[in-house]
Amino acid sequence: MERLRDDLGAPPDVAVHEDPDRTTGRGYYTGMCFKIYAGVEDHGVEVADGGFVDWSQLLTGNRKERLLISGFGVDRITETLTAPTKSDPPPPQ
Repeated sequence: MERLRDDLGAPPDVAVHEDPDRTTGRGYYTGMCFKIYAGVEDHGVEVADGGFVDWSQLLTGNRKERLLISGFGVDRITETLTAPTKSDPPPPQ
């Protein structure tokens, strides 16, 4: 984790935090998992998630296989940036 913190902590405005009590993704990911938040107008929006899975080990029968997967939700940023304000009219029904 220290190497990851050193590698990712160098760019400005990037923070790396450990959360050993995280419960989301525990039955899905094996070992390390992560979430990425983007700061949008003074609050964090979860935009990505990932971690190690055992799919490749199960498919190949090779316990040495390692697979790190992730997903990035551009729609999450778009929803936040285009969220209606109090002055916006309600969407048509």
